[in-house]
Amino acid sequence: MTTQHTTVRAATRSAVPSTILASGRLTAWRGVDLITAAMLAVAFGVVFWGFDTFVYPLVSAMTVGFPPASELALGVWLIPAVVGGLLIRRPGAALFTELVAANIELLPRLRCRVRRCDCGPRRPGARAGSRPLRCPQCLPGRPGSP
Repeated sequence: MTTQHTTVRAATRSAVPSTILASGRLTAWRGVDLITAAMLAVAFGVVFWGFDTFVYPLVSAMTVGFPPASELALGVWLIPAVVGGLLIRRPGAALFTELVAANIELLPRLRCRVRRCDCGPRRPGARAGSRPLRCPQCLPGRPGSP
């Protein structure tokens, strides 16, 4: 080989990027991973609550003629798992993001169910301090009801 060929080969080798090997544990969660997953989950939980409160009743009213079409709107509940898994790229990130988002969606509904209510019909044979069958403060159409 001539000197010119050797120089060309050396130039082509340096132009190709070398592979960067990962160091450390790739399956370990860092603090930034947890914070990112939690923030994504809270944001999507609020979106879930808004969708469930405002959009889904409209979608179900529009699809009265063909009820299976309303199932297309259920894909919204899969978005946090996909986004969390793609952004965080740690084992369990999709599941963690989805579960936290679903729990955040439920928090406004649990507001009136947590406090103790001593009114309403009781189950047969229930003790005196037990919860009623249906909390009248949570009836549909009342302010603060789900």
